[in-house]
Amino acid sequence: MYPTLFYLSHMETLFSSATSRNFMGKNVKESRVVLKKMMNMGLAPIVVSYNILINAYCKIKLLDEALDLFKEMGCKNLVPNTITYIALIDGLCKPKRMSHMQDIVYEMCCNGQASNIIAYNILLDAFGKMKHLDEAVALYQQIVN
Repeated sequence: MYPTLFYLSHMETLFSSATSRNFMGKNVKESRVVLKKMMNMGLAPIVVSYNILINAYCKIKLLDEALDLFKEMGCKNLVPNTITYIALIDGLCKPKRMSHMQDIVYEMCCNGQASNIIAYNILLDAFGKMKHLDEAVALYQQIVN
């Protein structure tokens, strides 16, 4: 039993490392292939694996792919963490997809994931750039209270 757990843990570490390297090389599609191969071998990816890919897709402006991965996490009963949500919020704010971003923020709160200074900074910046000053002020008041 223990050797199997060690093997699975080791494979996940290798995947996360390979995915991170592929992202740094802007080869996100290859990382997605590695994820699929891993799953075909019966290895279940963890939240970190999805976070790496979601962040990569957001950085190269493939937001629909990032959102698909986010939905896939839910289908696999993986609970997104604050890092997952921040990557999506940041990605969705840049092309001004505010309705999607607000849905993600709402889901983040409903799932008990705490916002942090990074998430607040991204949101305040987006509201300011889009001239949604009332929302920016309301968020700021929420932060300080």
